[in-house]
Amino acid sequence: MKVAEAIEHTKPVQRVAHFAEDWGNTKEVQALKKLDQEFLKSAEGKELMEEWKEFGEALKKHVQETPNGIHIDDEGIHAIEDELEDLDEEYKELGKSKWAPKYDRAWKAALETDEAEDLGRSIDAFGKSAEWHKLEKELKELDAALQKHVEVSDVPEHWKHNTDLLKIEVDETGAHAIEKELDDIEATMKKIEHSEPVQRLGHSIEKLADTPEAHHLEKLDKEFAASPEGKELEEEIHEFFQTLEKHVKETDTGIHIDNAAFEDIEDEADDIKEEFEKLEKSHWAPKYDKAFHDLENTAEATHVERSFDHFKHSKEGQMLGKELHDLDAALDKHVKVSDIPEEWKEDMFLF
Repeated sequence: MKVAEAIEHTKPVQRVAHFAEDWGNTKEVQALKKLDQEFLKSAEGKELMEEWKEFGEALKKHVQETPNGIHIDDEGIHAIEDELEDLDEEYKELGKSKWAPKYDRAWKAALETDEAEDLGRSIDAFGKSAEWHKLEKELKELDAALQKHVEVSDVPEHWKHNTDLLKIEVDETGAHAIEKELDDIEATMKKIEHSEPVQRLGHSIEKLADTPEAHHLEKLDKEFAASPEGKELEEEIHEFFQTLEKHVKETDTGIHIDNAAFEDIEDEADDIKEEFEKLEKSHWAPKYDKAFHDLENTAEATHVERSFDHFKHSKEGQMLGKELHDLDAALDKHVKVSDIPEEWKEDMFLF
């Protein structure tokens, strides 16, 4: 609180507040507020508010204070879960109702204004300021204190295995079905590898790879990899995969990632994104743009494009395409992704 008060009147914070106020006064945000009022007066809105009220009453009834914290008995857990399930059903129904596209359109309009862009830039600037780094330090210390001193015990058994995990699961039947499709693709590739369309495509790719333009691009890659920018990007990518290896846990039916790991993985992904954004503004961007432009405008690149088009329409291409389609269908049918973190779900206003 002391740091928040200390930075309250600084330029970065005041800029965010100023642009937030400007954005809040736009006709698009006013239309969003009006839509909220319409929704809350509707039958669907009243029903949702009633469900939230019942959830709050269940919490009030069953969450019991103790001298050093809170306790919820077993009966209370089930009552609270029931109310949460009712809320979940309400939101699912709203997602299929007329309100979903209305909110989609209203938010899209509000976020595409000049004022929204100004607000976004001011937030980005605040995120790079000394004021933010001071506040971030305090937030991290608060998080560490909570991790150290808040103890959660007597967690219901059925909660232990469903604590906001990203789960990717394939049952035994699905695994066999997917393996069969992969085997079919491998068999098809072996069957067509010496055919005229495949040989023609392979030959044209080899000729493209032997052009001065391709050799120049390869040389540019080596120069970049040896540069400070290249080494920094390589390090960020290495840290990202180290984090994945640390936090992605195998199960009998697939993999899962626990909730605490999401922030680590997202932080590493953000670091890579920032590196690429910096590279786009560096001297490497025009060098790569020119190198790719030169390569794409060679006669050999045109031949590769024609050869690929010829392969795609050949019987061999159709055979491989069918097998790839079958694999896609098997993955869609048998791979189950569940317990997606809330922050990964589509960011809609009321749901």
